[in-house]
Amino acid sequence: MYPQIPDDVSGPQLFNNFVLNLYTELEKKATLVDAILLKEAKAHGVSKIVTWNKRHFEHGSDIKVFTPSEFMEERDKSISVKVLGDETR
Repeated sequence: MYPQIPDDVSGPQLFNNFVLNLYTELEKKATLVDAILLKEAKAHGVSKIVTWNKRHFEHGSDIKVFTPSEFMEERDKSISVKVLGDETR
């Protein structure tokens, strides 16, 4: 993920927007690094985050948060459902 930088935004405006978006996440008790990650994930439409420490992201984000093992279980269920659906055609 890279920051999305609109062409028509000045440097000071970009910085102000960046800080305001971070502040929104920091108000929810996120650390600075987690707030930056969440800000960029939202900007890029990320629907899931995989992390070893879910607790860092349990402050009210719309993004689903998984541990690596939970993510693999979820992925396996999804693959299993797709395969079953294909076999019944």
